[in-house]
Amino acid sequence: MKTMARRLGLDVRTLRSRVSRIEAGATTPCQAPHPSKLDRHRELIGDIVARECLAVQIHAHFLATDPELAIPYESVERLVGELRPNARASYQRLRFATESREPRIHKGAECLVLS
Repeated sequence: MKTMARRLGLDVRTLRSRVSRIEAGATTPCQAPHPSKLDRHRELIGDIVARECLAVQIHAHFLATDPELAIPYESVERLVGELRPNARASYQRLRFATESREPRIHKGAECLVLS
């Protein structure tokens, strides 16, 4: 057990408790997901992500509108990663230098114009 714990980088007691839970038939982690400060803003962030805004822009928006909210950038980045589809449309609109015009990249300055 000690060798296994060392190889996994876990404490022996942690490994023992997890092994005993698995032997007892547990198939899910013992901790429930924790609520996030962003849960109540999830729909708004989803709308902003649909407009192809970056996590940095969304984080700056929340800091500007409600400075006491104090949401870490990493939390915003994680939620944006969950909500964003794999391929952004701006990458699909890029044109390459072999075509007649130079590539134009949409910067998304109007992303956070909320009505």
